[in-house]
Order: sequence, then structure tokens, then C-alpha cells
Amino acid sequence: MSDPIEKKIELKSVDPRTLFTGNNNLLRTVEASFDVQVVARGDAITITGPEAAQAETLFFDLFERLQRKGEISDQYLNYAISQIKESGQGPATELDISSALSSIVKADIRPKTIG
Repeated sequence: MSDPIEKKIELKSVDPRTLFTGNNNLLRTVEASFDVQVVARGDAITITGPEAAQAETLFFDLFERLQRKGEISDQYLNYAISQIKESGQGPATELDISSALSSIVKADIRPKTIG
């Protein structure tokens, strides 16, 4: 039998209090969405399970979202999970780049909701 996949992420650019606000709803959602177990201790996250690489991609996407927008909504979390499962890539940078449209007066128009 092969060893379980384990990924460890150091939280260098993200404040853990910002990422794990409330009652660890984010961790439970990640564990329910991917076949992984997530443990957050101090400034590190350990992900163990067959889908650890996908969960790691999700966390890096969430870090990017936090740096750009300062928050992670439940709607964004669910959208990011579905995008990673579908394409293997998170939507954080894609939303900022591709969602800017130009109006007739050449002002940027950005969507207020995701998806």
C-alpha cells in the first residue's frame, strides 16, 4: 500500500486569523469537498489524503484572493472548489483579469458577484 500524500503549506503571506475566521467553516468545507484531512497549527497547514494536491491548489488560490480582496466569501469558496475540480486551477487571478470590461466611457466595470 502506498503512503498517503501529504502537503505542508507555510502561511508566510497570510494572517491565519484572516483565513480561519469563525468556527473553522473553511476547513470543514475543504475536507467535505476533497478526500483530505486538513490540520492548521500556528502558521502552517498540513493536508493529507489522495486529493491533497487539489486542496493545496485551493489554499494557494484562497491566499491570492485574500491578498487581492481581503476576504473569502462562502460563494467564492464554493466557486473556487468547483473550478479546481473542473480545470485544476483556481479563479483568483482569472476573475480580476478577465472580468474587467470597458464601457462606452472607457471606465472599468467589474462584477459584484462571482459566477
